[in-house]
Amino acid sequence: HASAASAAITLPSMVHADASIRKASNHWKNEFKGMFDEALSDRELYDILVKWQTVDNKNVRGADDEDEDIRFQRNILKILHRNGCSLESTFSRTVIQQKRRKIEETCTAFCSAINEQ
Repeated sequence: HASAASAAITLPSMVHADASIRKASNHWKNEFKGMFDEALSDRELYDILVKWQTVDNKNVRGADDEDEDIRFQRNILKILHRNGCSLESTFSRTVIQQKRRKIEETCTAFCSAINEQ
């Protein structure tokens, strides 16, 4: 459902004939992306997933690298790490989140400028 909602929110920003609809779509695209970034910046979730990993990258229950759950955990951990969750400092994690949001808003503005031409 989230992917379908994302497409419904972002597509009008690129193709809708009404400039006000494109502008609103860009706004909500940034908000939607912010919600995902916030959810994937949860230090508690990061700590829980890290506890389930072992040195050889197997889950504590013994599943190997081919296990779908292990691949999912590893991918989520990579995203959480990229979003600053491995940092001890709450301030540093907040700075990273703010910078990532600013980057997304800048990308949206850039794409919007191209679409308006």
